[in-house]
Amino acid sequence: MHPSAVLKTLIPALLVAACDPLDDDDAAWDHIDDGVEFREVYPCDQYAAKIPQNPDAMMALFRKVEVITNNAVIRDPCRTSLDPNVWLLNKCPLSSQGVWTFWHLMSQMAGTNNTSGFIMTMLESMEGTPLVNDVPLQARSKVRALVIDPWRTASGCLAGKKWVDDKCELDPKRAPFALTAVVNRIDLRPDTVNLNQGGYIPPPDSKDTAGEGRFVFQFTNQIGTPFEGGIILEYALPTKLQNRVTWANDWLSLNNFAAFDAAYVARLQQITDKFTKKGAFPGRPNFGSAINAVRTNERAFDTKPALSSQWSLRAFKLACSGICPVDGKSLLPQIVDQTPLNSLQNDQVRLLPFLNANAVKIRTGTHTVPEDFDGAPFIGGESLSQPLFAPSPFIWAFDLLMNDLLDDKLNAPDTRRLFAIGTCNGCHYKETENVTNMHIRLPAKGADVQVSDFLSKTPLTLSTIFDKNENLVQFNEPKRRLCELFHTQTGQGNVLTTAFGSPH
Repeated sequence: MHPSAVLKTLIPALLVAACDPLDDDDAAWDHIDDGVEFREVYPCDQYAAKIPQNPDAMMALFRKVEVITNNAVIRDPCRTSLDPNVWLLNKCPLSSQGVWTFWHLMSQMAGTNNTSGFIMTMLESMEGTPLVNDVPLQARSKVRALVIDPWRTASGCLAGKKWVDDKCELDPKRAPFALTAVVNRIDLRPDTVNLNQGGYIPPPDSKDTAGEGRFVFQFTNQIGTPFEGGIILEYALPTKLQNRVTWANDWLSLNNFAAFDAAYVARLQQITDKFTKKGAFPGRPNFGSAINAVRTNERAFDTKPALSSQWSLRAFKLACSGICPVDGKSLLPQIVDQTPLNSLQNDQVRLLPFLNANAVKIRTGTHTVPEDFDGAPFIGGESLSQPLFAPSPFIWAFDLLMNDLLDDKLNAPDTRRLFAIGTCNGCHYKETENVTNMHIRLPAKGADVQVSDFLSKTPLTLSTIFDKNENLVQFNEPKRRLCELFHTQTGQGNVLTTAFGSPH
């Protein structure tokens, strides 16, 4: 490992995990979500006997207990289908039928809401320009033509209608989403020893969690052809009914199976049922849904021409626009944690003072990007970035750095980079050398899921760094997450690696 990979001793032994998901490769993609987190390689010497040192063996473990994309899981006929004929043909147990479908998971999350209305309320919000923190979102109007109306039409409903005007029930079997991954994010558990973690503002009950479990889906058309975009369901792993050690043992038990066979899949369902079922998190809204956030990451719904279209990353959380029952909350757009407004990319009046005032915290992973800064909105409800072929990729604070405007000149490259990789559009694109904005994606109908280099190379050395520092930067996200998993298993309350920014 290059010496600078440890951030020049400024952050000894620090590593992280923040972006993700929708948040998560092969040569065909070389880089939705689900999950990813930046950070220099953490040595994790204390668990060297448990984590295979051979890269292939390490990745085999990682794919079995952390980012699970095997076809035996994501195309399991019992759990990913809502067709009774498929269930009958495969002799699917009642308890397995459809439990990993988008529709079923949303039905368990919906509370007193009608499931069709619950889903449509979220999707239809993308058509307009709602305000989040007093900042309007872009209209992603093509969601109507590509997703909403084809689903309505296939369900026997009229096209062009909104749920509030036409409460026509959608056909669950025609839901345009393909499962691409089940993800263990136990590395995102709150640190109960070192409380000054910084990063996104977690729910007040986050202390009662062991991180997150996630389901990653890709948007598709009605015949299963994927669009450029995904959606991630991010659930808390509740510790009111079982502690963190038990959660770690649950995920690690998946390695007891020699193959992704029926027994493995059944065991994985036992684990996911604990956080997806209604009532999984007693005391939370919508009859105890454990959902933390639903995130979308897409370019397909932009109405601009291909050469100027942008990826939009958004977050939806259970909330109400007015008074509503505690168990009748909807998924409404919320701020995207740790990510300033795109318009502040190189802003000398607002972004520069924030970077200078928080430089040390940024480099030690304890900074929090506020909703408002200096009396004006600082964060909005989406994070935008250009596609691969754009002539000017979005890079945070590049001009500020190159013009020597940051106060601490010696550490300015690290300040810029560590701030940038904690943002949604930084983590999902240029700061991790992602070729697309999705860390986990389905390239074509029937194809194998592709996972970004960030989540599939151990280690990954960046070839391009957008700063003045010529030192190499190296990631080892698979090893980092495995390290945190084994550390959680010991029962210790601290975390070994610092999560800069939010868990995108």
